[in-house]
Amino acid sequence: MIEQSVSLASNGVVKVPGYEQLVRFGYTRNRGVYRLHVDATGEWAGLAIRCFWHVPDGKDPASSLVVGGYVDVPASVTAQPGNGCITFEGSDGAKVMTSADLRYRVSANSGTEDGTEPEPGTPAWQQLVDAVHADATAAEQAKNDAQTAAQQAGASAKKAGQALSDTITAKEDALKAIGDKQTTATQAVDTARDKALQQVEASTEAAQTAASEAATSAGSASQSAAKSSAAASNANVSAENAARAQVTASQLAGQAADSASEAQNSATKAAASQQAAESNAAAAQGSATKADASASTAVQGQQRAEAAATRAETAQQQTESASTDALDKISSAKTDALKALDTKQTSATTAVESAKGKALDAVTDAQDTATQAVQAEQASATTAVKKAGAEVLTSIPEDYQTTVQKVKELDAQKVETDEAISAVKARQNVLTGSELGNPLSVDDAFAAPLCGLTVYGRSTQDGTPTPDAPVPIVSAGDGGSLTVKVTGKNRMPPNLKYTDVVECFVKKNTPITLVFKGDLVSQGGNILFFDKNNNQFWFGIDEGKDEHHTTRPVDLTKFQYLMSNTASENVCLTWNASSPDYEPYREQLLTLPTPTGLPGIPVTSGGNYIDPQGQQWVCDEVDLERGVKVQRIGKTQVNTKTALLKKYIAYVYHLAVMERVAILTALYR
Repeated sequence: MIEQSVSLASNGVVKVPGYEQLVRFGYTRNRGVYRLHVDATGEWAGLAIRCFWHVPDGKDPASSLVVGGYVDVPASVTAQPGNGCITFEGSDGAKVMTSADLRYRVSANSGTEDGTEPEPGTPAWQQLVDAVHADATAAEQAKNDAQTAAQQAGASAKKAGQALSDTITAKEDALKAIGDKQTTATQAVDTARDKALQQVEASTEAAQTAASEAATSAGSASQSAAKSSAAASNANVSAENAARAQVTASQLAGQAADSASEAQNSATKAAASQQAAESNAAAAQGSATKADASASTAVQGQQRAEAAATRAETAQQQTESASTDALDKISSAKTDALKALDTKQTSATTAVESAKGKALDAVTDAQDTATQAVQAEQASATTAVKKAGAEVLTSIPEDYQTTVQKVKELDAQKVETDEAISAVKARQNVLTGSELGNPLSVDDAFAAPLCGLTVYGRSTQDGTPTPDAPVPIVSAGDGGSLTVKVTGKNRMPPNLKYTDVVECFVKKNTPITLVFKGDLVSQGGNILFFDKNNNQFWFGIDEGKDEHHTTRPVDLTKFQYLMSNTASENVCLTWNASSPDYEPYREQLLTLPTPTGLPGIPVTSGGNYIDPQGQQWVCDEVDLERGVKVQRIGKTQVNTKTALLKKYIAYVYHLAVMERVAILTALYR
């Protein structure tokens, strides 16, 4: 991405590095290559800044939002070559700053057009709405994440509580089991001890009895040896029994010791189980504490997320409110500007209409004065002609020389009448002239009605007829009407499409000029002229120039519009014009009814019309100045020795009265 730096000053000046004071965006149809680094200082700091791109075609400008000090150049700006400008606007909802225009240039190339248009860029207000919407979406997502974390923390706390409850239950069960085992062991030890004591006591008693009996037997030894022996034997038996009882007591004592050891082991295990249970309970308590802390943190996160979402919603509402206020202010300013423009336009229109009315009144007064003078002169001439005609009719002699003299006098009166009419026209301070041809061009006329227009007929026959292959004769106006088109000096019609063809007529070696409207310059292209044989003559229009000239050595009959980047209404094409200045295209169509056509045939002499090539024609004509159509229906000869001359002069007199023009024509032989 190619970056170009732009600095915005508090006084509205836009500064760029270097000395050109413009930015260049390469060649036509670049896309995604250039962006501007906008350095907002002074009064611009902290404002939301938009760029308005004014492209060369003069349409409503597109806009882009400056984000993080950068803005990409839209594809629509580099889609067409030429010079444009960029205007910056900054606002915080209350304060609005605007800048001077920063010029830019997109250079032309031969083109890579494929019939598609570049996608338009995202408008600045849409970028702002998208940014606010993204912040609101992020806040909403944070809120949802916090709620999910809170739910998970609640579930963890619930699980920790259940684990604590299970640990407490296990501890109670372990303590109960330990107590049961201690009771059982104590009871077993007590039972073994009691049984051993009982056996020792029984053995002791038996030994004492045996000893007593032995003592008794020893004291009575003299009495009976058998008894002594028996007593000794019994004593031995008692001793053995005592020994057995001692062994049994030792065994019972060992068993009791084993039982006591087992009970001690059980107590140790129970104590270990109790410690493990207490450790598990402590761990469960820690987990519960951590779960409580996680739940608290999650709740706090949820609260912060909700607060952030609230702030984002508030920011969005404030942004929307600011955007709405800005749009309302823009709409109000636009409405005020339009009202002011309408007011000024109305005032200007009123002034123009007033001046136009005064000018028209002056012209009308002058025309009325001139018309009255002409009518007075014509009335005087008519009276004179009537008088002369009456005198001629009452005093036509039979003498040929006298008749000729009278006709000469009438001719002299006609000359005097023509001179009087010319003098009246001269007093109107109007210079008149005439031009022949089709089409015809006048380069020294001014904006006023035509003094007169005569349309002559013409007939053509495409080929040589034979009895077997007749060729019809085609006359002008055979369709029932003729159309006369009157234009200004600009011959370029508006709204032309590329390759449209326009009929024209340019005499050979006539200067041809092409200029543009206002300050516009050429975007490149061509005007292709053709002669009557369709030979081509190229008129190249160079890019960047505002005026072009050319001449061609042949008569030209049409041209083709080949300027794809310029609207035809912005072009003025003239030939042999006295001034090359731009003038809008003007056109007026006159439709003349010709129910019987308007024929005309070429002749070698005696024609009533001579074309620019010198060919004479005998043809019907329409005289718009007099409002008459003249048909050539025949030709005759006048014999001065007959009464036909009287009838002819009477007929001429009738025409003079009806047309109010003194015209006398006679054919003599």
